[in-house]
Amino acid sequence: MSSSGFASAVMNPISEAMSAGRGLLELRDFAKNAEAVKHTADLLKALAQVQVELINKDTEIRDLKELLKLKGEMKFEKVYFYKITAEGKEGPFCPNCWSGSGKVVHLHPAGPLWWDCLTCNVKICEDREESDRRKSEINRRYQTTWFD
Repeated sequence: MSSSGFASAVMNPISEAMSAGRGLLELRDFAKNAEAVKHTADLLKALAQVQVELINKDTEIRDLKELLKLKGEMKFEKVYFYKITAEGKEGPFCPNCWSGSGKVVHLHPAGPLWWDCLTCNVKICEDREESDRRKSEINRRYQTTWFD
């Protein structure tokens, strides 16, 4: 939501609260108790809407701060990502998932030099020559150029 969207999301309920408050002040005769209760209820409803919007914005800000921190911790090495923190190096993580959707997904060993991502099903080889050799072998075996 843009800053103008946030402002209107907060200002509209505040305006409603102010209007309800003015309605209470205009009631000179408290014998109209039912009307005073209605204006009070309107005021409380408008203030609750402001509170919900502020909670949503706080959550959004917290999530964005966490994402920004995570982006600073993720480092590309060889053919995958690692998360570098004060505690050390964690990973490897799938470059496809991280670059494509911002998901931090552990890679699983699939043999010497090979890793699998169980989320996006990508297969990653640490060694370019090994990767090229394997692709050529598959292409030759199945008479296809699917892996070129």
